Amino acid sequence: MSPRMHSRHLTLVTGGLLLWMIVLGVWASPPHLFQASRVQAQGVSTTQIFEPFAFENLSISSSAVGFTASTYAPGGGNISARKARCTVNSFDIRYRVDGGGNPTSSVGHLIDVGTNVPPTFELWGSEIRLFRAIRAEGSDATASCTFYR
Repeated sequence: MSPRMHSRHLTLVTGGLLLWMIVLGVWASPPHLFQASRVQAQGVSTTQIFEPFAFENLSISSSAVGFTASTYAPGGGNISARKARCTVNSFDIRYRVDGGGNPTSSVGHLIDVGTNVPPTFELWGSEIRLFRAIRAEGSDATASCTFYR
C-alpha cells in the first residue's frame, strides 16, 4: 500500500472509529463539551448546538419515577427538551424508556455507580417523556439531569 493510500485508509478507519465511539456513547468528555455535538463522516459535517435550559434533581426510590413534565416541557410542551444528560450521584438504578412498563430492581438498563466513571447517561427526544427509573439496590439514589433544547 502506498504511503498516500495508507494515510487515507488510516484516516477513514480512525474517523469511522471516532464516529462509532460517539454513536455508542463510548467517548467520555467533561459535561461542558456536550453542548455542541459534531459528527463528520465521508466529508460531510453536521453540527448541532444544544442549549441547556432546565435542571432536575431526581430522587429514585423503590417506586418507579419519571421526570417532572413542567421541567422538561415548560409551557405545556412548547419548549420541550430534545436531549437530557444525567449523572447518577449515589446508588445503582435501573431505567426504561420504551413505554412498556416500569423497571424493577432486576429489569431495565442498569447504571452501576461502582463501575461507570462517570455514571452518566443521555436520553433523546421521546425517551425523556417515557423515562422511568427505580433503585436497583436497597438504598435510594439520586440523579442530576440537565435538559437541552
